Amino acid sequence: MRFLLFFVLMACSILTSAANTVITGTIRNAVSKNIVVYVDRLYLDNTIITETTALNSENKFSFDLEINIPQLITIEYARNTAQLYLEPGGHLDVEFEANSFKFSMVFGGSCGSANEFLYNFKKQFPEETNKFKMKQVKKGIVYYEIEEPMEKKMKTLGPINFSSDMNSLRERKKRFKESFEQRKGYLPEMFSKYINAEIDYDWGYKMMVYYHSFKNLHAIPDDFANFIQEINLVTDNVLGNKKYRDFLIAFVNYKHDTSNPSGNPYIGQYEMAEQHLNGVPLAFFQADILARGFRKSELNELLPTYNTFVSSVPYNEFYLRAVDAYFSKKPYATGSPAPNFTMFDENGSSVSLSDFQGKIVLINFWASWCRPCINKLESMKTLKSWSHDQEIVFINVSLERDEEKFKSEVYDRSITNMVNLYASEGMKTQIITDYNVQAIPEFFIISKSGTFARKPSKTDPFTMEKHLKTLF
Repeated sequence: MRFLLFFVLMACSILTSAANTVITGTIRNAVSKNIVVYVDRLYLDNTIITETTALNSENKFSFDLEINIPQLITIEYARNTAQLYLEPGGHLDVEFEANSFKFSMVFGGSCGSANEFLYNFKKQFPEETNKFKMKQVKKGIVYYEIEEPMEKKMKTLGPINFSSDMNSLRERKKRFKESFEQRKGYLPEMFSKYINAEIDYDWGYKMMVYYHSFKNLHAIPDDFANFIQEINLVTDNVLGNKKYRDFLIAFVNYKHDTSNPSGNPYIGQYEMAEQHLNGVPLAFFQADILARGFRKSELNELLPTYNTFVSSVPYNEFYLRAVDAYFSKKPYATGSPAPNFTMFDENGSSVSLSDFQGKIVLINFWASWCRPCINKLESMKTLKSWSHDQEIVFINVSLERDEEKFKSEVYDRSITNMVNLYASEGMKTQIITDYNVQAIPEFFIISKSGTFARKPSKTDPFTMEKHLKTLF
């Protein structure tokens, strides 16, 4: 592996030349001396860069960041956050009032006009940014995230009206951009391309989710899918746009799901992507599908595909993301010891995994605000009702935001006949780290010997019951 890493690093180049991007700013009526920026590179190499700096005596600050691809970053001050657009080699100057933060921002520098547009664009076309308030629609192996009002439209509008509504929204966004440029001057070329992607791939994503997830509900005709022909699947230098990445994932998921798939779906999508993508988008998708696959599949199933990818991918970032996913998976591979934990149940009693040595343990991570979690919990309840063998222990680990809510959910959902534990520090709770839980719902099966057991490909009660019997 060490030789392979050296070879890849020597053989490839970064997505774009590394370029320092500078953010300078002034805070009026400052209330805190520190300001933080976060550069999300999870989609590249699975990292988030965090930089903190102190204001000087004039309440000014400066960041020197390495930005390799046009994207949004997050700035945080006095517990308030805002997103800003940056690009390689650019300069953004921002001034704002401490007590009104993102509502008082004035922009300057080479990235100034882009951020002024983005601020007004988001104000005109607001979106939900809290993922916990998004609705999830599962199709194939992907949970599509959509805002609640959009989900209602998808459920109630027929294909003609929905298409008309989406086309109208897309055109309004384009006219907004044209109007802005007429009044303020043309936007910088790199940002113009970025915002075009924001508009077009957001439209494409919603059309794809509607067609893929609600086709049967509305008897959507096959020619509805012709909208895909309007979209460029491979677009240079916009991978930093989340709308583009979401669309790529939705598109390949749709193509694979409608191709009568068999075998491991993550391997299937990895191979399907090669038929439609190339270059950076292909490398991104294949690294992403491997990362998702390692969380859901057996390590040995994906190893041949993983080895093929890391020996041939020409981009360091995606190589590193795949390698990171592989080494994150290894401790949770079948036969590896399951980390012990000690937590408290709804009655305040201490519970440890070691208490159940010699028994099969099913650990389910969930929360009431996660709709797929509720569906999974109902399946666990059914499975529990069928399981009269005392050698199977059902443990539900709740990520509820409030402990009292956790306790009430245990009783309201009639799961007092299971072991129910509360992750008191949310995603920072030790068990979340030890079990590498990155999203919920998630579950693990622990064998009688205290090691991770293989998960079945499906988690319905029938499949789970049959699978658990093989572990006795």
